Amino acid sequence: AAGDPVIETIINTSGTFSFTDWVGLPDVRTRVYIKGNSGPITFLSVGGGEGPEQFVTTSEDGRLKLQNIEFKGFYLKGGGGLIQNRGTLELSQVQFDAVAGITICGLGLCGQNTPIIYNSASGNLHLDQVSLINSGVRAGPIAKFNQDGIIRNFGIADIHNTQIYFASGRWSIPILNRTTGILTLKNVSLFHSNEDKQFTNVPIKTDPEAKTYVSNTIISGFSGEWCVTATSLGHNLVDTDQCNFNTEGDVIGEPAELAWQPVQSDWSWQASSLDSILSHALVPASTSPAVDSINPA
Repeated sequence: AAGDPVIETIINTSGTFSFTDWVGLPDVRTRVYIKGNSGPITFLSVGGGEGPEQFVTTSEDGRLKLQNIEFKGFYLKGGGGLIQNRGTLELSQVQFDAVAGITICGLGLCGQNTPIIYNSASGNLHLDQVSLINSGVRAGPIAKFNQDGIIRNFGIADIHNTQIYFASGRWSIPILNRTTGILTLKNVSLFHSNEDKQFTNVPIKTDPEAKTYVSNTIISGFSGEWCVTATSLGHNLVDTDQCNFNTEGDVIGEPAELAWQPVQSDWSWQASSLDSILSHALVPASTSPAVDSINPA
């Protein structure tokens, strides 16, 4: 049944909620707001990789907002997306820690990768103050299957104030922007420490018909071919000279000098409720060209 846009369900709670089987939350067909209140909510997958194939689906009539929540330990299976959005999905102050899958190959065939978030052509996706730590799909031996790790977008996706960090290893392309997709990244940091220098991947893959816009963003540890199919709106730092960005404020081919550091109590944004789940952050060194280089507009 279609959802009633007048009905709104607000859930304020805190604590850890464990998932040990394939059942997630009910489909969202109305307006639902789930918020960690006095402390964060932790959705935890336990039992050696068990957990829901699809955690939640938002219908075309549904609107779901998740705030002050951590997803931890979920295993990405072949279900098309841990979170599937066909309506409106907003993530604010949300962290994904070790939410990962693996590309399974055999006899020359590979299983379908499952992104953390699938945003359909009717979907509106908004990420703000989101942290993804060692989350996505680990790369397999066949390159064409190494994509779709975090977001598969066919709709409108706005990603702001978000950090994506891979400590080590071989990971699939984090973000895939497909045919009808319109993707905007602003104030985003993507960092792959890239200890395996023989393996590099692009951070974003954009289909020819799709649109990707990037501004005030740092991308380090990835190859740069993706820039050809994206539009720079300026003030980006990309540490490979393969990138062809040349809009005002863009810095190309310079080391980003990012470090994964514990959150300090005297940081100005520490007062936000995200500090209760965010233990580390990507921080540029004082000598990094990223310092004082963003466009404040």
